[in-house]
Amino acid sequence: MCGIAGIVSSGPPVQPRRLKAMLDSIIHRGPDAEGMWISPDGAVGLGSRRLAILDLSPAGNQPMVSTDGRFVIAYNGEIYNYKEIRESHVRSGMQYRGNSDTEVLLNHFAKHGNKALEDFDGMFAFAIWDNATRELICARDRLGEKPFYYANEKTGFVFGSEIKALLAAGIARDVNERMLYGYFRNPSNAAVRGSFDETYYDGILKLPSATYLTVSNGVPRHRQRYWRLDALAEPNAVSFDDAKEQFVEIFTESVARRLRSDVQVGSSLSGGIDSSGIVCTVPRVAASGMKYNTFSARFENFEADEGAYIDEVNRATGAVAHSVFPTEQDLAADIASMFYYQDEPLESSSAFAQWSVMALAKNAGVTVLLDGQGGDELAAGYHSYLAPFLRDLRRVDPASSTREENAIRDRLNISVGGPSPGSAMASRKGAVKALAMRQQTRRALSRTPIVHAMPAGDTFLSRSFMWANGEEHGGLESPDEITLSDVLKGDLVDGKLEHYLRYADRNSMAHSREVRLPFLSHRLIEFMFSLPSEFKIQNGWTKYLVRSAFEGLVPDRILWRKDKVGFATPELKWMHSAAIQPMVADARSYLVRKGIVNRNWKDTGRENWQILMGYFLVSGDVAARVTTVPDSSLRKT
Repeated sequence: MCGIAGIVSSGPPVQPRRLKAMLDSIIHRGPDAEGMWISPDGAVGLGSRRLAILDLSPAGNQPMVSTDGRFVIAYNGEIYNYKEIRESHVRSGMQYRGNSDTEVLLNHFAKHGNKALEDFDGMFAFAIWDNATRELICARDRLGEKPFYYANEKTGFVFGSEIKALLAAGIARDVNERMLYGYFRNPSNAAVRGSFDETYYDGILKLPSATYLTVSNGVPRHRQRYWRLDALAEPNAVSFDDAKEQFVEIFTESVARRLRSDVQVGSSLSGGIDSSGIVCTVPRVAASGMKYNTFSARFENFEADEGAYIDEVNRATGAVAHSVFPTEQDLAADIASMFYYQDEPLESSSAFAQWSVMALAKNAGVTVLLDGQGGDELAAGYHSYLAPFLRDLRRVDPASSTREENAIRDRLNISVGGPSPGSAMASRKGAVKALAMRQQTRRALSRTPIVHAMPAGDTFLSRSFMWANGEEHGGLESPDEITLSDVLKGDLVDGKLEHYLRYADRNSMAHSREVRLPFLSHRLIEFMFSLPSEFKIQNGWTKYLVRSAFEGLVPDRILWRKDKVGFATPELKWMHSAAIQPMVADARSYLVRKGIVNRNWKDTGRENWQILMGYFLVSGDVAARVTTVPDSSLRKT
């Protein structure tokens, strides 16, 4: 696990001090070692900050040069099936100098070129310089777990693991006001989350997931996706019982591979099904006598506290439990630091729970954490998936649709397809957002502007800012045309999950921790998308296949719970607290002076969070105030 940076120049030679400044800005991503490689002619420079996870010796350091001297790699991530790939190489006579997955990736790419990407089970962002073709090949994993940012300047191509690395290289820090507008209008808007390659900074782009990019003479030449969910084979005809068995087999393999490490591994644990399923699977595949730690965020006197469920999982598995209790005072003390490491606005304060968990793991000396992100998007865990599911059924079996609608009403006490407008509208909006997300992705590919909804009578943003950046929203297909598979693919690949993955990467790496996600094994994803919708939602239960597959493993109290919480925080209370209010007032005054926020706006709670995020983005003063993340002072047990 590392942070990477690099420059491909079409003009003056790469300056070592410029590359060094980039690496210094991301030292938190790799405190264990630093390396730079600059070509003899100065045309290209690659840099790495290393967090040592596999092969802790210098043999795993980067940038790494292939044995024949042709390829040089700077790589961030983990290839979980590196052992299997390495064994195939050794059988064919290939020689190895160390035991890192970096060397496996480099050798496999040297042997197969871009086709090697299809063989990796992992999370990665890398850049490989080919001395023969004088091209830089950049690639990102299938779901975008690891980041890759780049900018084109007059004298070449600059890239890094975080936006701050590009800013350290001298790339202009110009705020993308259209993205900021979209965030202020709705921080969870699919068009903002699924902007494909745009960031909140003009001229700084992100390489899309499942994509590789070639750069020659400092100019991007070719970009191509190497993996698509919509290109999967015909649906699987497997029975439900066989599907459960296959799910358990694939998921168990995924957990086992993600336990591979030369440093200590633990888990983030909420009281939900996904993280509980991981923690309960670990004893089945871990080495005998392995000490396993779990890390949880708790909130005293908060109705969404998950403590009872967390305790039950820890008792059932014998895990060593660590809990942290974040408060509004902790948030006030850390919010500028959190934004600095995130680089871009966050949707809500829920990310602070994860930030606190990573600080807790750092204090405990656990470097790698398994986490349950992606399970809901993969297995249909949100209530917004119920409406497209019922529409799927209605097309083929109206009677079955009616039975499921009644079961949902009885089980969850909500109405999805009937006359009750509340939850039906919420589910309908969820489907529309997913479709909008895919449409925005297509628009971004053609470099057309992102479109945002702009209702009349806004009391939050200044009118001048709205009219300068907004456009009327339209052109959506009918939500009746959207299938459950469409919505899940949209959430998993094109937008919703991506911003959660960004939070996880920055929160963990800010504390020099690594997060691994068993539910995002591409083999598991491809399997789940080959199954019919009825396997995912059944008898009024979301995530029905996963619940059924985990029976006998996860405690029933957690497995068959009806609510959906995760790392929720008491945000409304926090945002109106004495610790946060002065910060909001100062931030609001600044944004009013900038002509972004209306002088008289009605505060309903969420706007306070948006005000703070907008202030940090526009003012840019956090970088001057934040240098390192101190050891957490959060109260813990």
